[in-house]
Amino acid sequence: MELTVFVGETTLLQQGESLRGVGLWCQTFAYLSFNYGFGGGLILEGKPFHGFHGNAGELSGIYNPDESVHRPALQYLLRTLQDNGVEVRSVDALYRRFDPAWPGVEDWLTETMPQVDRLIATLIAVIDPQAIVFGGQLPRSLGRMMIDRVHMPSKRAHRYGVGPKEARLVLSETEGDASAIGAALLPLKVRYFV
Repeated sequence: MELTVFVGETTLLQQGESLRGVGLWCQTFAYLSFNYGFGGGLILEGKPFHGFHGNAGELSGIYNPDESVHRPALQYLLRTLQDNGVEVRSVDALYRRFDPAWPGVEDWLTETMPQVDRLIATLIAVIDPQAIVFGGQLPRSLGRMMIDRVHMPSKRAHRYGVGPKEARLVLSETEGDASAIGAALLPLKVRYFV
């Protein structure tokens, strides 16, 4: 039997997380992939969910063109930091050197968090995941800052006075390069553990 699997970077990240991270304790989660761009993926009942047309997890698609520059893509944080005199030229350098005290970090969070809040509320309302994972190339301290600032839907006014049970917001738990782990383990999962 010949096995052919075509997957993108975000699929490998979510697979790595599913097989060696949050997926070890959680079967249904949304994976937010913060990179130069922004995307994600869905793991439903332990399996990746791609949708009918293969577009499930294209999380930036909820933003209209005017909002797009305020979505949580790290390219916009890089630009904001550079505009504030911080010499960081790549997402990799941002990941390795991130300092929460850099000028521009608070400005970016203020501008971006309303988009993150809407995304979290949408995922909770539509998918009802057990967890929402903040991953990709997101510096861990920045991820914690974002999680601490999310306005969870249960804190809003609800028509019956009680908010819904909600997903846990967590940082990626994959040790090492989640994409490489996903690439290494995905063929084994597809071949032997389907």
